[in-house]
Amino acid sequence: MIDSLEKFKQDISNLDGMEVFPDTLLSPTEYLDDSVPLFFQSGYLSIKEYKAERDSFVLGIPNSEVRRGLMRNILPIAAKCSRSDADNLAMRFHDALMKEDVERAVMLLKSFFASIPYPEIGNVDEGSAAMRREAYFSRLFYTVFSFMNMQIYTEVMNSGGRTDAIMFMKDTVYVVEFKLDASAQAAVDQIDEKGYVTRFGVGDRKVRKLGLNFSSKTGTINDWILI
Repeated sequence: MIDSLEKFKQDISNLDGMEVFPDTLLSPTEYLDDSVPLFFQSGYLSIKEYKAERDSFVLGIPNSEVRRGLMRNILPIAAKCSRSDADNLAMRFHDALMKEDVERAVMLLKSFFASIPYPEIGNVDEGSAAMRREAYFSRLFYTVFSFMNMQIYTEVMNSGGRTDAIMFMKDTVYVVEFKLDASAQAAVDQIDEKGYVTRFGVGDRKVRKLGLNFSSKTGTINDWILI
């Protein structure tokens, strides 16, 4: 399954909540051109909802134990590190966020990303390369969160566009925007301009904006703002 993610360039953050037609789930695993049938037939994805108007299914990771086991296997491979290094990062990251110490959490991620061999993105135009690099950082961010069963959603649709990530903690909702080779301020400005926080401005939780800028030269976070 892990090999199939790499082979088919499957984005792990898209698996949870993916909508598919029934014939996709029944594809024979020996003739795969997609990771989804393999994950479904192995029990790592289950049917969460049936949509009669399209005769389609919404898939999801069955429970927190399955999610953690899956992400624990994926993170060392995605980050090209040992399992113990991945475990250590995830636990320290979790501790920092439980204390709402976002500065420490970001510094941990910055150090961790800097240690990862940054993948070469070749044979594509400049625009496509930028999108791939940004998606690479976004997937790592999602995997670290999901490893510790934290509630995170990526590419969240709203009236102003797509929010890169929404993180739900006990007392706070974090609206996160990523930028590549720009600035954290530009990320926060986009959150404001697109009205990404509007739908989360109700209830007892505080809503905070987190802008992260990644550098393609250093392969890690080089600028961030929390408001």
